[in-house]
Amino acid sequence: ILVIVNMGAAAQWFFKMVMPFLPSEVRLKIHILPTRGKDRLKILKSLVEEQFIPTWLGGKDDYIFDATEYYMNGSYKSAFITDEQGVEYAG
Repeated sequence: ILVIVNMGAAAQWFFKMVMPFLPSEVRLKIHILPTRGKDRLKILKSLVEEQFIPTWLGGKDDYIFDATEYYMNGSYKSAFITDEQGVEYAG
């Protein structure tokens, strides 16, 4: 599922032009959310449990990603860069 939030007018126009050419299986997996909060939240709740919807979208999930904590505690290991390089890049 692809959920698109806060899409600009030009991007919306582009999607309206492209969508008819996508297979129906793909179109059914793309959800472009309206900008109105109540409408957006209603659609999101039909796709995701409210506890996983960020608060800035009207949900209950107040988690804030901390790149420094994520990269420095060893949770992420990359074959391409070290943890220190990852923190430097994110910082």
